[in-house]
Amino acid sequence: AWLLEIHVPDSIVNYVAADQPGMFASASCPTGRFPFQIDHIDGAAEVVNDRNVFVARAALDDRPEGMMSGMEGTAQLTTVRRPVWWVAMHGIIDWARINFWI
Repeated sequence: AWLLEIHVPDSIVNYVAADQPGMFASASCPTGRFPFQIDHIDGAAEVVNDRNVFVARAALDDRPEGMMSGMEGTAQLTTVRRPVWWVAMHGIIDWARINFWI
């Protein structure tokens, strides 16, 4: 079984939880997409490539042919639905909370 290490930016870690489904595409074969489900999210942030990230771990459901250890790719998670107004205003609300200590 393959274990994915997903680097989740600290700005969106609140929307990621265990048992969330997603799809993984390796950089070497972006057309092949493989389903996974998040098993665990680390409780502390790490600095990776000068960014604060939380590491989420997930096991791939399938065993992709040609995949090697250490390969990188892109993971797409399915999160909870939010209304359009919430998505549009959330960045502004976060900016105001940080700058005005609300």
